[in-house]
Amino acid sequence: EDTQERKERQWRHSENRKHGKYWTLPLVVEHLYKYLDECPARLGRPSCWMPRPAETGDSHPDLMLAIAANGGAKRISKVAGLVPYREWSYFEGQLELLVDLNAYKERYHPEEEAAKWFPFASHIRENGYENLYILIQRYGGRKFLASRYGLHASNQGRSAEAMKNGPLLYGRFDLKFAIDLLVFIRELEMKKKPPLARPTIDLPSHYILKKYKREDLVRQIEEFGGSENVARRLGLEWEH
Repeated sequence: EDTQERKERQWRHSENRKHGKYWTLPLVVEHLYKYLDECPARLGRPSCWMPRPAETGDSHPDLMLAIAANGGAKRISKVAGLVPYREWSYFEGQLELLVDLNAYKERYHPEEEAAKWFPFASHIRENGYENLYILIQRYGGRKFLASRYGLHASNQGRSAEAMKNGPLLYGRFDLKFAIDLLVFIRELEMKKKPPLARPTIDLPSHYILKKYKREDLVRQIEEFGGSENVARRLGLEWEH
């Protein structure tokens, strides 16, 4: 079997499959936008978020290969004005973590005093919350997350006075506020269409929040240290 016969056999299974020379950079972006147009309805995900390369390979293998041939997902997301996969994946995972952590605390630690503590990872696992346990490890561990979310990591070996006055790294916070804010940000992301002039997931400005009648979030952002502090602890970008 010569080289030409092998090439013909390779492409014979798909009449619509396009050869590598077809995939110029503008065409890659054009086909990517068409793929992303389906994401809100099909996946419940914003059309301005760059898909994971392997995801496109399931239904659009040519597009996956074309993205790789034109510089990879990082370059294509920048050219197409899309939020990179790593950034939106972090956002989605943290929202899932916050929702699951809040639900766990409400179920197992509803008391007002217990609400100030971050649950022990071993207890979380013993109670069957394996996914929450994995997310906690992925996002830095319970001590790191406790400081970010305004919770005490442990009540062992400290006096009541020390626990009362001991400063937290980021200051006071509230899980329900964080969930409410991230859900609102996700709703804003769902409204956006590429290309984005600023392809990042930003903490909304006070102007945007007031435009959507979310003065409650404005007040809470100020209560918890202002835009920079809230953005940093939730891993969001913000306009300086």
